[in-house]
Amino acid sequence: MSSCKILIVNPFDKLPGENFRDQRYTKIYESLCHLGEDVHWWSMDFHHWSHSPRFSDKFNGNIRLFSVPKYKSNISLKRFFCYFWFSLKVYRELTKLEEPPEYIITLPVPELIFLLAKFCKSRNVKLIIDITDVWPDLYVRAFPKKLMWLGEILVKPFHWMANYAYKYSYHITAVSKTYRDEISDRSGVKNKKSSYFYLGAPQLTIDLDSKPIDMVNVIFVGQFEFSYDLTIIMQTALRSQNEGLKIRFFLAGRGSKMSFIEQFIKSNSLDNVELLGWLNSKDLMSIASRCHIGLNCYNSFATQSIPTKYFDYMSMGLVVLNSLEGEMADLIRSDASGLTYRANNVEDFYEKLLFLSSDIEKLKIEGVNNRHNFEKNYSFSKIYGRMVSLLFE
Repeated sequence: MSSCKILIVNPFDKLPGENFRDQRYTKIYESLCHLGEDVHWWSMDFHHWSHSPRFSDKFNGNIRLFSVPKYKSNISLKRFFCYFWFSLKVYRELTKLEEPPEYIITLPVPELIFLLAKFCKSRNVKLIIDITDVWPDLYVRAFPKKLMWLGEILVKPFHWMANYAYKYSYHITAVSKTYRDEISDRSGVKNKKSSYFYLGAPQLTIDLDSKPIDMVNVIFVGQFEFSYDLTIIMQTALRSQNEGLKIRFFLAGRGSKMSFIEQFIKSNSLDNVELLGWLNSKDLMSIASRCHIGLNCYNSFATQSIPTKYFDYMSMGLVVLNSLEGEMADLIRSDASGLTYRANNVEDFYEKLLFLSSDIEKLKIEGVNNRHNFEKNYSFSKIYGRMVSLLFE
C-alpha cells in the first residue's frame, strides 16, 4: 500500500460497488472521495451480513481485503477468531509502511483498536474510534445464559485493551449520545475530543399516496436474530386474526428464528403474516409504500441505542412502534414519530398497536411528517457531510 492521508479500517460495512444497501462507512468513504481526500479502506474478504466471500478484483486499488477465517453465526467463537486474525494482519501491514497515514478511523473491536492505538501512538497518527456498538460486551453474548458470569470474567482483558485504545485515541465518535457517554464514563476519558452522529439512512424515492385506507399494514425489517423480539409480533398477529382485526404483518429479513416463525404461522394457520425474505432497496420501498407502521421490536436485553431501523422507517414514511428505552424513546417523543411500548410486554405492544391503528388517516399524515423530518435531519447526505467535516478538519 502506498501512503495515504486517511485509512478506514472496517471489516463490516458495505464496500463501494457491492450489491448491498449503503452503510455508514460507504458514505464516509464516498464523502471523503468527493472532497478529493486521499483515502484507503482495509476490510476482510468475507461479507459480515451475508456470510459470503469477497474478491479483490471487484474493487479499486484503494480498497484492500485481508483473508480471514469464515464464520456462519454472528454469535460464535469463530467470529471472534476471525476478528482477532484480521486485527493481527492489519497491524502487521501497518508496521511495514514507510510513511503512515495522517488519520485512521475504525470501529471498537477491542483487539483491533488496541493494536491500532499501539501503532498510532508510536507513529504519531490520529486515531478516531467510532462506537457503533458496545464492545466487548458483544463477546459475552456468545455464552449461554447460565455462563454469562464466566463471559464477564473472560472479557475483562478486552475491556483493558479497549480502554487503552480510548486513552490514546485522537477523537471518539459514536452512533448515539448514549454510546459516546457510556464509553467515556467506562474508560475515564471524559475530556477526550468526542462527538456523535446518528446512523441515518439513504433518501430513496417512495410513493406515500398508495397506502390503503381499509387495512393497517405493519412491517418489520431486519435480521431474525436473538436481539429482536419476533415472538411478540407472532403472538399479536395471532390475536389480531382471532379478533378479526384488519391488520396485516410483513416481515422482511432472514435469520436463525426463521424456522420458529414459519412453524408458528403453519401451526396457527395465520393468513395475516407475509414473509418477504431479504429485499433489494427498490422492492423494499415498494412494500413500505403500502405500510403504515414500522416495528422496532428489540428484546429487553438488547444493547442497541439508536439503530438504523428507526431512520429507515422514517425514510419510508412510517410511524414507529418501538421497544428501546432511553435515548431512542426520547428521540421518538421529540420527533413525535411514534410510540414506545415496554419491551417483551405483549399486552402493552398490542394496546399501543391498536391505538395507532384506530385512525388510519392520522397514521398516513404522521407518516408523511416523519418522511419530511427525515429529509431535513436524518438522511445520509445531511449526516455524513457534517461528520466528515468535523472529524477530518
